[in-house]
Amino acid sequence: SNMNASLSGSVEYSPDKKNTLTLTYLGGPRQEQHPELFQNTFSDSLYVPSRSYLRRVDNSELGWNTDINLSWVHKNKTTGSEWSASTSGSMNGEVEQSDFEQEETFPWLDTIYSRSRNEGLNAVLSAQIDRIQMLKNAVFSKLEFGIKSNFRRSDNDLKTDSLNATTGWFPDTLRTAAFRYDEWVSAAYVQISGKIHKSLDYQAGIRSEYTIAQGYVGKSTPAFDKRYIQFFPTANLKWSPKKGLDFTLGYSRRIDRPGFWSLNPFPDYRDPFNVRNGNPDLNPEITDALELSFTKMLGAHFFYGSAYYRYT
Repeated sequence: SNMNASLSGSVEYSPDKKNTLTLTYLGGPRQEQHPELFQNTFSDSLYVPSRSYLRRVDNSELGWNTDINLSWVHKNKTTGSEWSASTSGSMNGEVEQSDFEQEETFPWLDTIYSRSRNEGLNAVLSAQIDRIQMLKNAVFSKLEFGIKSNFRRSDNDLKTDSLNATTGWFPDTLRTAAFRYDEWVSAAYVQISGKIHKSLDYQAGIRSEYTIAQGYVGKSTPAFDKRYIQFFPTANLKWSPKKGLDFTLGYSRRIDRPGFWSLNPFPDYRDPFNVRNGNPDLNPEITDALELSFTKMLGAHFFYGSAYYRYT
């Protein structure tokens, strides 16, 4: 069962025709419950049972999220040029509690009890400034550039207790872990577009990103510290030999950074037959993509086709 509540709002202020300030908010709590009951039976190649157990899980989550964004746009309607800036903050947290009962039903009778409490916090802070400059030149008609800084923190603290028949509940250090991940990305970009010929449009640009990624175990002990700079060029050509027929050739480079759970080195033992853990030495994936496409208009309908090559 799930219960969610949210509050959202937006305020816009325009002191004149060129400037607009916007403030938005979205946030609220949530509560989820996920009881599970399942039976596993292990058999040999002849389907003769060798082990069977019954597992009950009572899982509940209590969380919240908050998103705030403040943006400013200065637009010159006469020239089409524009300044824009924004800053935003996003934070969500959750407390997950689970009770486990695993009853061995074959070949012997035994029951294992454990309970866990997992506290997680994710936060993202970002700020950026962008400029669109319209130029009085057909070949160089539009210039765009900007900078952006983004900070992300993921914090996870898992505590697990097991039950001993004689001593009672005790902290299970094998299934207890804390891991924090910090990521700071600073980026800058520039892009130019225009017409090489009356039927040939182009767009070309480059973005650079400097990344600092740090992981900590036990909240303070460094697990890894990665620092790298990457460049991401883009280029597009659009050829329109006649009205309603367009050919586009484009190249781009993208980055996919590993997420929190992919980097967390601590194994997750909450399901003993599906143990998972991350690799803190993972590097980001870089993908180069090349695509050729065409569009043909036929009245109110159109045909579209594309061919692409991607290397990661």
